[in-house]
Amino acid sequence: MTERLKTTQISLFLNSKSVKKFEDCLKDKIKYDEYPLNSKIGLNGKIFVQKSDPKLPSWQDELNQLSALKIKFSENVPNKAVVVVKLRNRFFSITYGYGRSMLNDLKIVRNFGLKVAANLIDKDKIRSMNITSIEDVIVSSQRQSSIYASQDIFDLDTRKNLLQSVSGAPSQESVATFLVGTDSLVASRKMSITNIKESIDYYFSSYKKDDYKNNGFSWLDNILEVREKNLKSDLDNQLYLEITTGNYPTIAPNTLLDWENIEGFFLTGTGKREKEFSIEIDSNAYFSTIGKNKSNSSFISSLKRNKLVTKYKDTDEERIVGSLYSSLIFEIDYNKEKYILCYGSWYKINKKFFNTIKTEIDNIVDTMLPIVLLASNGQSEGDFNKAFSASHPDYYILDKEMYHGDSYGRSSVEVADIVTKDKKLIHVKKGGSSSKLSHLFSQGVVSATILAQDIKMKKFINKKCGCKILNLSETNNELEIVFAILDKRVKGGVRNSDILPFFSMVNLFNAIQQLKSMGFKYSILKIPVV
Repeated sequence: MTERLKTTQISLFLNSKSVKKFEDCLKDKIKYDEYPLNSKIGLNGKIFVQKSDPKLPSWQDELNQLSALKIKFSENVPNKAVVVVKLRNRFFSITYGYGRSMLNDLKIVRNFGLKVAANLIDKDKIRSMNITSIEDVIVSSQRQSSIYASQDIFDLDTRKNLLQSVSGAPSQESVATFLVGTDSLVASRKMSITNIKESIDYYFSSYKKDDYKNNGFSWLDNILEVREKNLKSDLDNQLYLEITTGNYPTIAPNTLLDWENIEGFFLTGTGKREKEFSIEIDSNAYFSTIGKNKSNSSFISSLKRNKLVTKYKDTDEERIVGSLYSSLIFEIDYNKEKYILCYGSWYKINKKFFNTIKTEIDNIVDTMLPIVLLASNGQSEGDFNKAFSASHPDYYILDKEMYHGDSYGRSSVEVADIVTKDKKLIHVKKGGSSSKLSHLFSQGVVSATILAQDIKMKKFINKKCGCKILNLSETNNELEIVFAILDKRVKGGVRNSDILPFFSMVNLFNAIQQLKSMGFKYSILKIPVV
């Protein structure tokens, strides 16, 4: 009679090539009991069970204060175990209970399970995806389907999404009934645990394949978060070297702010006793001040210790936006690869992907205007828009003129900052900050989308301009959406990509794809700040 196999779940980690013995996979200074592996397994290996002291729950005192009678608690021990085996000259760790906490993080191959799962999960049998979206702020979210589904229903933007984990079912149940991939591979499979060698061998073979590229997951290679501590340390050292040679990062708020209500920003760590708030964050002045006479380790520590502070006009309140390190946007080339520091995390950008985005952005044409006014350093966007519209009789200011359509609930939208007689809708923002620029691109797309659907918006524009700018029967291809960027770096020969952080380029790339689909013309207006 054939033995009926039950479903067994294993949590499998691949250890790095630097591991030479079983104990290397564990953290230093943990106490454990060691057991030999059953010879039936057919592998060399050891079992480690951590010695833990019994503890009462930390919340016992608090609960007793709420109780009228004293509550008796049993001491508990969190059980932790790791099985380490060797196969094909590589070490693998299988964790039980809280065994994950026993592993040495520096000896774990990152995204091992994610790659295996992406290779094996049927493209139409995905159950959940944990996504980190890289844009104005870094947002993590879990997207879960009530049934097995394809990627299409998860509403992904593969140009700015990082996949942190994926779960689903392979097409063949013999591979596994269910897989979850992160750094570890959690595999549910009908098998006898003593046949674990076969499973490890199969999953390791799957890891070395690139089936994910034909399985709907080729975009995983676009942007990869750097998780290796040694590489992150190397990149921080490179950041220090770049700054000490005068190549300074952009400092920008790592969260969305009410810009109309911001009086300015102040950076701590300069030694100034009096706080001077300025709407412009002068990265050059800051780094030239704090970068003197510091070692690389103390310099990076100071970036993580010092703060970006903002002040609000209405309440006169000061608020910490975040640490300086978490407010940096910087691109570097290191060991012939491109890396980006974005709001406290390092990312490796695929060369082919980067060049595709950069080429598309640099190919956006510069708009042609009879007069382009220069912006003054310290000048607000509102004041610039007023001066710009007054510089030519065919320019009309609509800054802060909000359109509220009948079909858009309570929401309203700013049509444009400037409208020209030749049907250009110009949206204006200061450069340097990803959050501000992404708002600029979003504003242009939202306005264009409503304009394409709502004839009343055309009437609104004509009324605010005081003349007939747009014909009500006008098609989208007669209108041009212009993204105007004020930046100190604008000068002869400067390319669009020279003044845009990488993730702003990604957001602009997405914006122009949407404008193309609606038939609008689009362009960029680069305005020097003097």
